[in-house]
Amino acid sequence: MHEHRIFKIYRLLYPDILEWLQENLKPGEKAAADAKLIAYGSWLSLSSGLEEEGKSIVPSAENLVDLVWGNDTENPQPPYSDSPAIIYPIEYAGQNLTEKLSEVRKALQEVNAAALVVTALDEVAWLYNIRGNDVPYNPVLRSYAIVTETWAKLYANGIQMSNITDQLTDVNISDYEDIWADLKDLSVDTSIGMIFLPGNARAPGCSFEVYNTVMETKRYLATTPTLLKKATKNRIEITQMREAVINDGVALTRFLAYLEDQIISGKQWTELSAQNKLAEYRMEAGARELSFATISGYGEHGAIIHYESTNETDVAIGNSSLYLLDSGGQYFGATTDVTRTMHYGTPTADHIEMYTRVLMGNIDFGSLIFPYGTLKTRMDVLARRAIWSQGLDYRHGTSHGIGAYLNVHEPYLDEFQIGYVLSNEPGYYKDGEYGIRIEDQMTIVDANMKFDKDFYKLEMLTMVPYEPKLIDVNLLSDEQLEVLNTRFANIRATTGVKLQEGNYTSEYNWLLRKTENLTRIVVEQIETTDGAINTYACWLTLVLAGVVLRLH
Repeated sequence: MHEHRIFKIYRLLYPDILEWLQENLKPGEKAAADAKLIAYGSWLSLSSGLEEEGKSIVPSAENLVDLVWGNDTENPQPPYSDSPAIIYPIEYAGQNLTEKLSEVRKALQEVNAAALVVTALDEVAWLYNIRGNDVPYNPVLRSYAIVTETWAKLYANGIQMSNITDQLTDVNISDYEDIWADLKDLSVDTSIGMIFLPGNARAPGCSFEVYNTVMETKRYLATTPTLLKKATKNRIEITQMREAVINDGVALTRFLAYLEDQIISGKQWTELSAQNKLAEYRMEAGARELSFATISGYGEHGAIIHYESTNETDVAIGNSSLYLLDSGGQYFGATTDVTRTMHYGTPTADHIEMYTRVLMGNIDFGSLIFPYGTLKTRMDVLARRAIWSQGLDYRHGTSHGIGAYLNVHEPYLDEFQIGYVLSNEPGYYKDGEYGIRIEDQMTIVDANMKFDKDFYKLEMLTMVPYEPKLIDVNLLSDEQLEVLNTRFANIRATTGVKLQEGNYTSEYNWLLRKTENLTRIVVEQIETTDGAINTYACWLTLVLAGVVLRLH
């Protein structure tokens, strides 16, 4: 009998759980797991690896954790949420339910499938224009969906749907667990053709339970049309997102101005107190909740990529190191994700150089004009180039998709398309000392080139100042400096204007200081006829909205 263990795989001295099972199971023994909670691809890999050694993994009749937890009277298992679902208004969704179902059915016809099974919670929410409150930071509800040529069903807790049932006129609502009986019926119905199941090319895909319930001969596995259509936001979604992201930027800018003044004045702020205060600013700006657990890391904590401050780890934010703040909010119209790195004292040369190199990567990634079909992996090189040039790197992706009042992390598209919203977040992390990340939210738009070709570019959505004291302009190319000063102008014209309209005078003045155009002084020396080197002119180079002026 093996002892019961609960562990996170990355903490083991094993590459993955398969190796652990291979080493700890004896020939003929079985591992049991909840097939509803494991993606089909992962399950098949585990099964294949174990079968080679005469071992196996089998679905458990009940969730084993639930069985154990159900006997704990001191710490009872919390019930599932019964928080009411809401209809996501058409003025934010930009497309009604009937139109979305029509597009899905057209996609089914194109692959000769009779039904689509939707298992990702955010895809269900997007398809039916509903939002929930079942998962922290993500406005989704426990649900499944099936769409056929003649009917559409939503499988959810009926109590949660009671207030909106009459508004889902094209959808039948069934109990959450009814999905399994309907799947079996579709699978054995000889009049029904192929069943479209979520594949694992861009996302984990459906669970093994869903996969195994449908007969092999009727499975059609591919990226769902709901994933693809959700990823490419429509015109109204983008318009609403621009506005909401700017409003979020106003809240963050107000907070950053306040925090800097507080710390420079000698007031004590910690990682936790700072992130809690920022949440207040966001709620005041209309956020319905945060979009993820805030990463608020000072000094060495900033070097922990997914750090989450607790009462045990919380430290004061000082003036001798860097403070990394990665945060976001959920709004009608947008999900936001932005990172800024600050210094409240005198930064070291190392701080300045590495911050500047991270910023260079952000600018290079965000400034590219590229043809249709360009892979994100090719663009990733641009974000890392300035760091790579020093023999360094960062251990996370440069970009991920972002939802529209949905999940802050969406599956990426192999090929960027107009309307895709993504993060641009290069970084650098010096273990045990500090971390730097600069993250902006962007969207893909038409580059409108003079030749009749499909070329795209990235449009900035985030309008929050950077930290100028950490920027070494002499490391920037002329093009990078031009882009940076253009960004400064756009921040003044958006967030700055809203600060003025709200009579936030001190915050507006803070923003102006942070977005003053950056310049560099170049001393030119000319060799005289006698070989002497004399300085003849001191040139002040100003880069203003793409125009280079030299004054002497």
